[in-house]
Amino acid sequence: MIGAWDKLTKQPLLSICIPTYNRSKYLRKSIESIISQEEFSNGMVEIVISDNASEDDTQKIGMEFSEKYENIHYHRNKDNVRDKNFPIVLSEANGVLRRLSNDTVLYKKNSLKYICNIIEENKKERPVIFWSGGAGKSSDESKKVNFRNFVQDVSYGMTSILTFSIWEDECEDIENDSDGCELQLWQVRKILELAYRKKNILICNKVLTRGQAVEKKNISYGLYKVFYQNYFTLLSPYFNNKSLSMDDREYLEKDLLFCFFSEWCIKWELQKDDFQFSQTENLKDAVMQQYKDKPYWNEYENYYQIKLEKTKRLEEERKEIAERIYKKIFDSQIDLRSYYEIMKQYQSDDTIIGLQQVIEKNYYKLKYLQDQRFDKYVIWGTGNGGENVKRVMDAFLNKKCVGYIDSFKSGEKDGLPVYKADEYDFESKENYIIVAAANAEKIISDELNKKGLVELRDYMPQVLF
Repeated sequence: MIGAWDKLTKQPLLSICIPTYNRSKYLRKSIESIISQEEFSNGMVEIVISDNASEDDTQKIGMEFSEKYENIHYHRNKDNVRDKNFPIVLSEANGVLRRLSNDTVLYKKNSLKYICNIIEENKKERPVIFWSGGAGKSSDESKKVNFRNFVQDVSYGMTSILTFSIWEDECEDIENDSDGCELQLWQVRKILELAYRKKNILICNKVLTRGQAVEKKNISYGLYKVFYQNYFTLLSPYFNNKSLSMDDREYLEKDLLFCFFSEWCIKWELQKDDFQFSQTENLKDAVMQQYKDKPYWNEYENYYQIKLEKTKRLEEERKEIAERIYKKIFDSQIDLRSYYEIMKQYQSDDTIIGLQQVIEKNYYKLKYLQDQRFDKYVIWGTGNGGENVKRVMDAFLNKKCVGYIDSFKSGEKDGLPVYKADEYDFESKENYIIVAAANAEKIISDELNKKGLVELRDYMPQVLF
C-alpha cells in the first residue's frame, strides 16, 4: 500500500506532532526512535515539535534535529500556553494525517510502516482514526465502529493524547480551536466532536509504542478533577442528546473506577514520593465520595484490597532482591564513582541511594536472567558499562562470562577474549548475549535481530541503564 505514496509531492503522509515542556532527555530518545525508521528517511513521515517555552535544553535539541533533517520542524511558543499547545502543534504540521504524540513515547520497529499503511488504506474515506495501543476492549487489530460503540470500546482511553489523530482537511484554523483546553482534555472534546459528526471511526488496537518512565511525574492538576469531573463534563452533551444512554454512563463510570482509579489510588497510597500528586486533592477520598452509593461499591472494595495486597507483596519482593543485589555490589567494592559517571544522566543525586534506585529499576531484567537455564554469557561493550555489567552479573548470578563483543575491535580484556562484532559466531547457542552500552542499545538490538537472534531468548537488551 505504501507504494501509492508519491514522494514527488513532498507532502508527508504522517505528521508526528509532539507538544513538549521541560522533558529534553525523553524527547531526544523519542525522536531517535522515529528517525531510525525507513518511512522517516524517505520523507513519508515528518516530526513537528512545539516547545511550550521550556526552561531546559529542549530548544537546543529541537534546533539540532531540525537543522539536520528537513522533515523535522521545531516551533517554540513565547509563553507556556499549556494545553493550547495541542492544537498549535497540529497547525504547524503538513501531513495528510496528523497524530499527537507524547514527548516520552518510543516508536517500535516497523511501527511507522504500519501507520502509513493505515493512512493509505483510509485516506479516501477518511474515518476518524483512533490509536488505542491495545487498550481498547476489542481483540481485533483494527475495526470500524459507530459513535456509541466507539465511546464504549475506548472508554477513558480517549484521554491520552497519543490516541488522537486528525486529517489535514479538518485542521483549518485549528490553532484557534481551544475549547476543552481549560479542562485539560482538549483531545477528548475534539475526538468526540469528530466521531459524532462522522459516525465512522477506525480503532487501531496494535501496540506501536512504548513509554519511558518519567521521574516524579507531575499530576498535580488532580486526577479526580480531570479524569472524572472534566471527562464527564465533555461527555454530557452526548448524554443530553441521547447519543449515549444513562446505561452507557454507568458502564463508563464503572470502567473508570475498576480500571483507572484503582491503579492510581494504589499509587497514591503506596508511591506518593514517585509522583507529584495534587496537594489539595485526596484522591482515594474523592473516589469514595463519588462511588460509595453505587451498587458495585462493595465489589470494588474487595477487588481493590486484593489488588493492593498483591502490589505490596510484589513491592516488598522487589525491594528485598534489590537490597541483596546492592549489598553484593557494595561488598565487591565496585568503583562507585566510575559507575555514577555512566548513571548520571539518569540519576541527579550522586549517592549510594541513587545506585540502589538504578538497581531496583533493573530488578525484573536481573531476575529474568537469574531464572534462565544458561551458564555462559558474553557482554557487548568493553567500556565502563561492560565492566559494571560483569560486576553485577558476577555478584548476583552464578553464570560465567566467556568474553566481550566490541563493535570496532578484537583483542583481550581482563584475561577474556574480545570479539569484533562482525567476526563473532552469533549462531552459537551456548552463549547469552548481554547488551551493556545504553547509548547503543537500539543499534545493537537491530544488529542482533538481523542475525536472527530473538530478544529475551538469545539476548537481553540494556541490562543496566
